[in-house]
Amino acid sequence: MPDIRVAAAVDFGTHGTGFAWAFLNEANNPAAERTVNLHDQWQGQPVSYIKNRTSLLLDGGKVLEWGYEAHRRYNTEGRRNPGWVYADRFKMGLWDGSLVPAEEAEKHITAYLRVFYRFALDQIVAAAQVDPDEIRWCVTVPAIWGDRERDVMRKCAEKAGFPTDQERLLIAVEPEVAALYCEAYHSTAAITTLGRRFMVVDAGGGTVDLTTYEVSAEHKLTQLGYSPGDALGSAFVDKRFVETLLAKRLPVEVVDRFQREDPQATLDLMDSWERAKRNFDPSRDAPLNIPIPVRIYKLLDDAALARLEYEQDGIDDSLVLTPLEVRRIFDHIIGDVLRLVDRQIEDAGEVASVLLVGGFAQSAYLEQRLRRYVEANGCNLVVPPNPSAAVLLGAVHYALTPDVVVARCSRYTYGVSTNLPVEDGFAGDLTRKWRDEWGQDMVADRFSIFVRRGDIVPVGENVVRHYWPIKPKQTSMDVTVYIAEDREPRYVDERGCVKLGTITADLSKVAALPRDDQNVEVTMSFGGTEVVVDAKVVRTGARLNTSFTFHRAAG
Repeated sequence: MPDIRVAAAVDFGTHGTGFAWAFLNEANNPAAERTVNLHDQWQGQPVSYIKNRTSLLLDGGKVLEWGYEAHRRYNTEGRRNPGWVYADRFKMGLWDGSLVPAEEAEKHITAYLRVFYRFALDQIVAAAQVDPDEIRWCVTVPAIWGDRERDVMRKCAEKAGFPTDQERLLIAVEPEVAALYCEAYHSTAAITTLGRRFMVVDAGGGTVDLTTYEVSAEHKLTQLGYSPGDALGSAFVDKRFVETLLAKRLPVEVVDRFQREDPQATLDLMDSWERAKRNFDPSRDAPLNIPIPVRIYKLLDDAALARLEYEQDGIDDSLVLTPLEVRRIFDHIIGDVLRLVDRQIEDAGEVASVLLVGGFAQSAYLEQRLRRYVEANGCNLVVPPNPSAAVLLGAVHYALTPDVVVARCSRYTYGVSTNLPVEDGFAGDLTRKWRDEWGQDMVADRFSIFVRRGDIVPVGENVVRHYWPIKPKQTSMDVTVYIAEDREPRYVDERGCVKLGTITADLSKVAALPRDDQNVEVTMSFGGTEVVVDAKVVRTGARLNTSFTFHRAAG
């Protein structure tokens, strides 16, 4: 296998996606002095920017255009082609399906990553003069995504053409890599001093993630506390705008009609809102004016126009939003963000600084509200010069030096459903007690713990457990993995226990051996961004054919 010469990162976002890369020999330089190559020229872009739109234009499942070009072409030709489908903001479908159904999201993510990967690969190969198999890739995911969503993202990336080798395709957590960026480029002592703790608030288009870290020796990071977060990104501010102010200004039947029949007009209106939203200055007592697209304006009858004039002091060709109305739209989301920050500070203990990054971090109002709140809690708010680039740049640093994070906090208690021998004096649920075909008295549905929620687990730490089949001549063994909110679950069907996935071990080659010689060693590797599972027969050392199948409902 060729040596890795280039580390490349893809920041896959709800609204925009970008890539950057660096030569691996840059890993030997201090992070602040590394040369990271960014791409900021995209076909159809309105202005130079490091991200293309996370958008697709589809015809019968075939990708016609992607990125800004998908948006432009749908705007100009969409009405003449009713069979076309314009897809955007599909990333969050993996989390809760609130914006896009999960299965549809997987298809769109794979399709988008396929065209994006080919483009990025061509650019890097041409610029760096390397072969494709000399590149290590890193793809970012929100911290609130659980093991299943991260596994789906890896599979989508692999289907799209990214390497299938886990050493050449890393999955990185967005606030974590943003922390690497801030730690590398910001001189604040509260961030760089050994033993100090800081929190990252990664406010993106779809999610807001919070994670706390402690600076350890040689500027390495230890994650403290699990990462709370929620679907509170700027896309939900947009959703609030449509459901409240737009419905208040325009007749419901008009809103329903143009959303259903004229997606182009809808996109134009939301683009105008996006520009106004970003420029909203909470210190100025001035209204926001959002032009009404001509095609929507033509749908308004005399009564609707008169209503607009009455509510907006005679103005009927644009939406005029008062500062109070705009603040209320933001406050609905920001209030929940502040509650997450409060909970994280309480869980993590003393926090010196809070770092605000992500595309939503460009909102002056979010920054103002967060600064006021964290300073009241004795913390310092740090906003890097380019907060929307923090994840992308940090992901390159992570791809260069994955060992920079030395330990992570386990978000859940992990374990497997198993049958354990009856303990002396067993006084539990007698309905769980049974005798196996080997003559052993057993207790069913026990939660065999591998790692507990809240444990600080070193990266790469392996936890080993041993299991035996319950029947003679058993040719396979399914071990079902569970996660739990509780640190000490006793049974897998207790409240808060969720089925995560299944390990299937092939026992066909050892089924004829005595029971003691069918000892199966199951190993789970924790501390990384993904759970790694392996199994082998202890007696022979033979590695079993194992697969880990995630259940869709798992977190």
